[in-house]
Amino acid sequence: MAGLKPTSELPEGQFYQLRVSFASSDGTMNDAVIYPLNLVAID
Repeated sequence: MAGLKPTSELPEGQFYQLRVSFASSDGTMNDAVIYPLNLVAID
C-alpha cells in the first residue's frame, strides 16, 4: 500500500473503506465492507 497516507493524516471527514461485491456461480450476490479501515505507518 505504498503511497497511501496513514488514516491519522487524512483531512477531517475522509476515511478508508474496503468493499467487495461479487456474484457466485449459483447467482448469489455477496457483499462485504470493512469500515473504518485504519492504516498506520510502519517505520
